[in-house]
Amino acid sequence: MNTVQITRWHNRYRSSTPLPADKLARWNAALAQMDAEFELGIAPEEYVLIRHLALRLRWDAERGELEARSDWQQALQRALQTALSEGGDSVLRYPNRRTALADMLYRAACSDGSRNWAWYQLGWLSSAEASPAQQRLAAVQALLAEPEAIWPVLARLIEAEDSSGALSALLHSLPAEAWLTLLAACPLTEAYLPLLPPLGRLPALLPPLPEQRLLLRLRACCQRNPWLAQRQRAVLALLHIAAAWPLSLPKHAAGQDALLAARVASAWLAVLPEARSGAPARASARAASGLSFGAGAEAGSALTTQASHDPVRTIAPAESVPVASTAPEAMLDDAPAAISADLPSLPPLPDGAEWCNSQWGGLLLLLNLLPACGLLEPNSAPGAAEPEDVVLQRLWHLATALLGVPPDEPVLRVFCAGWRPETAEQPLDVPTLNTALQPIWTRLQAWFASELPTIALPALCQRPTRLRIETAWVEAYFPLDSVDTAVRRAALDINPGWLPWLGCVLSFVYE
Repeated sequence: MNTVQITRWHNRYRSSTPLPADKLARWNAALAQMDAEFELGIAPEEYVLIRHLALRLRWDAERGELEARSDWQQALQRALQTALSEGGDSVLRYPNRRTALADMLYRAACSDGSRNWAWYQLGWLSSAEASPAQQRLAAVQALLAEPEAIWPVLARLIEAEDSSGALSALLHSLPAEAWLTLLAACPLTEAYLPLLPPLGRLPALLPPLPEQRLLLRLRACCQRNPWLAQRQRAVLALLHIAAAWPLSLPKHAAGQDALLAARVASAWLAVLPEARSGAPARASARAASGLSFGAGAEAGSALTTQASHDPVRTIAPAESVPVASTAPEAMLDDAPAAISADLPSLPPLPDGAEWCNSQWGGLLLLLNLLPACGLLEPNSAPGAAEPEDVVLQRLWHLATALLGVPPDEPVLRVFCAGWRPETAEQPLDVPTLNTALQPIWTRLQAWFASELPTIALPALCQRPTRLRIETAWVEAYFPLDSVDTAVRRAALDINPGWLPWLGCVLSFVYE
């Protein structure tokens, strides 16, 4: 069933003879208690916004309140079904909330207020007559209220740059102060903001940026708009970082502070590569792990940050980064006027999601449990340096070697954040992994024996699932008949939310 929320209901009665006021009051009271639950075929995560519905109904003035309510309820359901089937400008459908956020931010950047009525219905605008500046401010504030959605929404705009110019429009219309406020709230970039700009001496060898789709879009945007890249350099550097290194570093990773600073320097130089000095590159790029859709390398482009043989390269200390701010006046800088109604409508944002089926979707339920079992803890050996991908190695070995998940199972793309042994810089150290996983495996089995004695661990993992994968966001759809009260009581199927070691938000849906 789908719940319908009505923002405003206006009744008008027409009769050849005057109607008693008490009868009208009873009818209105009955309509206010009308059941707004209908079977409309709308997906659980979908948002459907309808600007206006006109209902016309004839009935005998002698009919009672219950009959009036029933008649109106049936008329409303028919009108809703007609509106959904016919569509039009007054009906908007978004598969999820973040898609609506992305569309609002995109249209706010372009000063397009044609859908302000929809943002008003969602509670993101205080008035459907909001100005472009108010629209931009409301879009930023709506996104700040959902920090986990910040990077998925921005990544969608980056993906849409070639077809819509969405990123360029946002870079032009949104001041750096507001941008940096968003990126300071984003769990993927907040740790890097204090390190900008990278002043002083640079490392001799900077970490290369992988060749993947989002970085190619960012690179093209910088090349088309060099003046904008100069103006929004700090913002673009943080976007490069989020696209290149979406996963958090493991605890006690060797040289973590230096690595973060080197990433900042690498991204800073990548925004304006012509400002780079030094000898030709001697670093090679490899594909980065992560859940970015289409993260594979694309031919015909080179995003590798060049490493200089000169160990004393510096960045000019005159560079500075604006202070983050969401003050209303900050939204007015260089703000374009409202878009003309005579211009063509904006192109829609493309849907960058990918669907795949898995027979081992239940494996993802373990992600609510594994941190408590010690998955993220460092190696017990004192002073032992761990590779950046140590958590992903453990996840892969746990799934394939201990649980028996086939290596080609699509669920591993989510469970291991796209990591595979063949993409690793070094071969798997199986004895070390076995030693590290032994206490984790023991705790996991003990927990199942205590909390879920009737469910075998492999049986829990072998659940048919549909996976919806997009940049930094994954939804696992389980069949409704697979709901298990024991699993629910054990809180295994609650939404994990943001998982920093996987660089994504994970949610579970029963359908």
